[in-house]
This record gives sequence, C-alpha cells and structure tokens, in this order.
Amino acid sequence: MANIHVENSNVVQVDPAILVPHPRRDEAGGRYDTEEALKNIPPNLAGLYATILEEGIREPLLAQTGTNLLIAGHFRRAIALSEGWDAVPVKYMDVSDEEAYYRMLKDNWERNDSILHDPIAIAKNMLFL
Repeated sequence: MANIHVENSNVVQVDPAILVPHPRRDEAGGRYDTEEALKNIPPNLAGLYATILEEGIREPLLAQTGTNLLIAGHFRRAIALSEGWDAVPVKYMDVSDEEAYYRMLKDNWERNDSILHDPIAIAKNMLFL
C-alpha cells in the first residue's frame, strides 16, 4: 500500500527520519509522537491513526526550509517511522525560528479544539511565548 496521497507541486517526498521534531513541541499540548505514546493512543486519535494506516498521509507535514525542523505533523511522522515508511509528503516553509514556533503552536491548538476552550491550557502555553 502506498503511504502518500498528496497532489501538490509544492510538496516533496522526504524520509521521515530526517525531519527534526520541534525542540519546543512539549509546549504545544499533549504528545502522541513517541514510541511509547503510539502504544497508548487515546480514543480521540485512534480513528486518525487507523485512517493513516489505511489511506496514508493525506495532508503534508510542514517543515522549516533549510533545517528540516518539523512545524506540523509530529504524530504523522511518528506513525510513518513506526510503520517503516521511507517517505512522507512535506511542504517546506521559509520562516524564521520564531515563526516556526508560533506556527507549531497554532497548528496544534487548531487540531485540538479542546485546548481552544481551556483557559488553563492557553495560560500554560502563554508562559512559553
């Protein structure tokens, strides 16, 4: 089965092993991108995990141009690595380190609707800005 279902000329296929997890990823909320976390996927992500295994990665990961620093797609990268995939779709963004950090936070907040309505979670994330 192919693990890539993206049709976009701005997207390239990249070995997931060369993508560098964002060093401040912990500040963006719950993490499900480690080997241990993949063994204990919460119910709200189990469907996504199954869909990725069945249909592949449909939305490209985002990475910083020149550094391979992952901005969005930590979970998708972890799945690809655990499944032994040799390529994932990546869209590179020419952004500063600060902009990469803000986009990483924004992406995780948008994907986790509950954090948008949790003042404590928002306050915790604001401490890191």
